[in-house]
Amino acid sequence: MANLKVDISPGETIHQDFRGLIPKDVYDLCVEVSREGFSLTLVGGAVRDWLLTGHLPQDLDFELRHTFEYDEKDWSFRVNRLGERLREIYRYQVEFLSFSILRVSWPEKDFHVELGPARLENYSDQGTYGHSDFSETLVSNRPYEETFKRRDFTINAMGVELGSPHTEGEFTFIDPFGGAEDLKNGLLRPCGPDFSKDPVRFCRAIRFGLKYQLKDSPELEKLFKEFHLEQLSLFYFFREAFKVDFFKFMKKFYKLVDDHSIEISSDLESLRFLSLVKGENLQLYSERDVLLFLTYHEDFSKKLEDIEKYCELAKCKMATYKAHLRFKETLVNLESFDADEFREKTKGLSWQEFIKLDQLKDLKAFHQFVSRVGRDELAILGRLNSHLYATFIKVYDALPSVLRGKELFEELLQKEEVEPQLRGDLSYFAHFKELWHSQK
Repeated sequence: MANLKVDISPGETIHQDFRGLIPKDVYDLCVEVSREGFSLTLVGGAVRDWLLTGHLPQDLDFELRHTFEYDEKDWSFRVNRLGERLREIYRYQVEFLSFSILRVSWPEKDFHVELGPARLENYSDQGTYGHSDFSETLVSNRPYEETFKRRDFTINAMGVELGSPHTEGEFTFIDPFGGAEDLKNGLLRPCGPDFSKDPVRFCRAIRFGLKYQLKDSPELEKLFKEFHLEQLSLFYFFREAFKVDFFKFMKKFYKLVDDHSIEISSDLESLRFLSLVKGENLQLYSERDVLLFLTYHEDFSKKLEDIEKYCELAKCKMATYKAHLRFKETLVNLESFDADEFREKTKGLSWQEFIKLDQLKDLKAFHQFVSRVGRDELAILGRLNSHLYATFIKVYDALPSVLRGKELFEELLQKEEVEPQLRGDLSYFAHFKELWHSQK
């Protein structure tokens, strides 16, 4: 059971100061759209988040409706004309998207709004579907039970209908499928029988279940076995996975695939090893963080082909992976580095003798890599491989990103002729001389 911040019933007028939750610029836009003859209903995740937290997110989606029923061509024309008027007369920044959706944004503001005409989605009986294998019909005046049916889950099929501005009954809660009750009961329930025809919804079911700790409803369990995931694109697969704990997503995805004997593509099959990784609860949310996990974790030291396959399919830069792999080797080589021993070994050396040290090559590689990527990016090592992280810290303490000894470096350049290719090595000599001197 979830504790909702807002307890409200379908069709009920919202008496609290809901208007105060809407940014003034957005509310002014809604008033102007209403004056143009359109009605608006706030829909989607914003309504769900409002019930859970009592607040609205920065991105707000509104469904456009009208009191009159127009044919699709006329309705699309009227919506597009609205976008032109908002841009030319009201001076809003308006983008025209597919399905006649208007995206409105404000310079130097973090929020943006999408105004989209209500629509119906229709699937042909083709057996296997991709994400966009449907035809849409734009409608101006249909019941919410029809227009909300295209949404995935009941918890995402709620709305707040905007009535006459600045009136007591200005906002009305719309909930045709009982989404608020499902949210309160911790239940993930699909909106309709076409749910399984979009393969991305399989991933969204996993994501919402994990994010909000929701149980799969009996209706959802029944529909899982109807999915065909051969056309699930890697773009949507990874996009959904990175929105929650990555490895928890992987474990549940492949478990559901196996439990319901669902066909998947060869690319998804090659990523199955990710479901076996003991990395849940690390809260990894990006392709970079997962790449670093795979690169630095001890369990994958001999599974380079798996990591390369992940790089290829997740669109990671192979150069980034190779650079981190070399840095990992550098850390292994510096495992025995001891600052006190290094000081005793080098304090009496001339710079010509210093630059011939075998360990200097690894120290230079360490410093150049850390200076390039930044220490913050490598902080994740502390969660992935404590042994390598300990090496990283002890070397960084002796050789941070910013070198010391600039004055000594300039002084040595004045005193002696130093070939250009050796000046970098001389800067390391000056750094350690200055460091050892300051520690006396």
